[in-house]
Amino acid sequence: MEEDDSELFPEAPRIAPEMLAECRESGNYCPVLFEWYKYTGLVCSFFARIQRQSPALRSIPAHHYHVLVGLLNRCCRLMLANVALSHKGLLGETTAIVDRCIFESAVKLAWLCEASLHDRFERFTAEGQKTELEVPRQNQRQHRCSQRRGLAHRKENARVD
Repeated sequence: MEEDDSELFPEAPRIAPEMLAECRESGNYCPVLFEWYKYTGLVCSFFARIQRQSPALRSIPAHHYHVLVGLLNRCCRLMLANVALSHKGLLGETTAIVDRCIFESAVKLAWLCEASLHDRFERFTAEGQKTELEVPRQNQRQHRCSQRRGLAHRKENARVD
C-alpha cells in the first residue's frame, strides 16, 4: 500500500481563536510566531529529505545537491534546537546567536539557488575548506615556534650550566 504524499508534508499550525484573541488583546504574538517557527523548521526538514532523483527537482550536479541539502539540514537542526532552547523562554541571547546562524545559512542557500553558476558552489566550498586548511598551517607554525623556543631555552640553560 502506497503512502499518500500529502501526509508527508507538515501540516500548518492551527491557531485557536482563543489564543489569537489573547494575542490581539495583549499585543504579544510570540505564541503564534513560535508555532509558525516550529512549522518552518519542519518544512525545512521535509525539503532536505527530497532525494536527488526526485522528479520534483531539476537535474543538478551531485556536489551542488549535497551542499544545498547540507545547508537545509543545518537550518532545520538549528531551528529545532532553538525551539528546544527557547521553549521555556530562557537563553534569549543564545537563541539570538543561533538565529543569526540560521539566517546566514539561509542567505547562503538563497545565494547558491539564485543562479545556476557553478563558480558559486566552488567559492562556497573553497571558503568552507579555507579554515580547515588554515588550522593545520597555524598548528605547524606554532609547533615550529615552540620548537625554536625550546631550542633557545636549552641553549640558554647550557650557557648557564
